[in-house]
Amino acid sequence: MVTAQYLHRAHRVKHIPTGLYYQPGHSNLSEKGKVYHTNSDVISANWIYGVVLKIDRDSKLYRKHKEVIDRYAKFDCNGQYVIYADVQCQMIREKVNC
Repeated sequence: MVTAQYLHRAHRVKHIPTGLYYQPGHSNLSEKGKVYHTNSDVISANWIYGVVLKIDRDSKLYRKHKEVIDRYAKFDCNGQYVIYADVQCQMIREKVNC
């Protein structure tokens, strides 16, 4: 649910099960994520079926968080681990102190 307190505050979008943050792009989970200053993020996009989160198999991020990523992700034929996340249940906005 979108709350008024985040409408114009700096925030990041966190994938709750892995503890990693969403960032737009090819491999879209990271330890830092993108900082949003408006409400235009993956949560407000109203994805009906969720969002696909991707992590490259050869990345430092995968090696560092292998155990938790293996628990939630499936390996695809493009060399990436893929997580199908329900945005409303598995993603939250986390305030960033600027």
